[in-house]
Amino acid sequence: SHRGSFNEWNATLYELNNSVTGATVNISMSSLTTGIQRLDQHLRSDAFFNADEHPTATFEARNVSDGEANGTLDMTGVRRTIEFPLNVSENTVSSRFNMRLEPFNISNPAITGGATILFDLNR
Repeated sequence: SHRGSFNEWNATLYELNNSVTGATVNISMSSLTTGIQRLDQHLRSDAFFNADEHPTATFEARNVSDGEANGTLDMTGVRRTIEFPLNVSENTVSSRFNMRLEPFNISNPAITGGATILFDLNR
């Protein structure tokens, strides 16, 4: 397994009465880095994320409750609804979950278990 991150992204949190009610996250797919140049190029290629043809992944959460986020992820030209656990505190919004990539037309024997997604945002 490999660890990677996206170096170029932005997130907007929507709040009402000091509660997170939604979010929009945009990720530059060409900013993916694992620290291994050949692997980075392969993951950005049309064999995986196809960053040239689909340069941005966008997640729009319109239903956020204590403990869960539900929204639409547009990645690799495929738009799907996803749900994941969400931890919201006074200062941060964070999560760690496994996401299957096959629904986004990413299929490879090396990733049959999906990808672990991890983030920790300051509010």
